[in-house]
Amino acid sequence: RSMGILNPMIIFLRQEIHRIDRVIRTVRNSLNDLQLAIDGIIILNDTLREILDSVYDGRVPIDW
Repeated sequence: RSMGILNPMIIFLRQEIHRIDRVIRTVRNSLNDLQLAIDGIIILNDTLREILDSVYDGRVPIDW
């Protein structure tokens, strides 16, 4: 009886965990690339420039 109620909730929570995990990976990769660009190891492309400007201005970057 309680499994019928929990099962949809578990499915929903797993989907949310998957989505949040994807966002965290995207943010982590972007910030790692941004650090490499600031250190001069890779080229600061337009995407990284937009992320840098957004973070500097206190906005959430579009790619996130």
